[in-house]
Amino acid sequence: MKLKGVILNKYVFPKVLRACAQYWNFKVGIQVHKDVITYGAELNLQVCNSLVDVYLKCENIESARRVFSQMAEIDFLSWNSMISWYDCNGFLESALDLLGTMRLEGFEPDLVTWNMAMDVYCRMGELMSLRRFLNRLKSLISFLGPH
Repeated sequence: MKLKGVILNKYVFPKVLRACAQYWNFKVGIQVHKDVITYGAELNLQVCNSLVDVYLKCENIESARRVFSQMAEIDFLSWNSMISWYDCNGFLESALDLLGTMRLEGFEPDLVTWNMAMDVYCRMGELMSLRRFLNRLKSLISFLGPH
């Protein structure tokens, strides 16, 4: 792309990274990550979420975790991507730990997060924890009232 004169920026990087993730192209993903740093786009939320996605899809949890921990801004997509990877790969305690950290940092889980949390509790066989979780969810929903 650089040879073709394409200007690399915070709008182009997520698209390139999405292609790397889709085709599990770890080597190109690493090179794009270097370009992200070179072009000063490492603070952009969409770029960082795309980097995390590439590393998770390429099974490089350490790099994903490093990018995630250095993000200037984190949104639900960031949290849910990491929690989902831990859940799907059997790191259930890590998924719950990250869910707890998410809440400590002021993010109340969204519907996707709640579904992942229920899955983790079920897979762990933590029925009492699941029951407490569902009761909390029930009280939260009743607090919000009908729409």
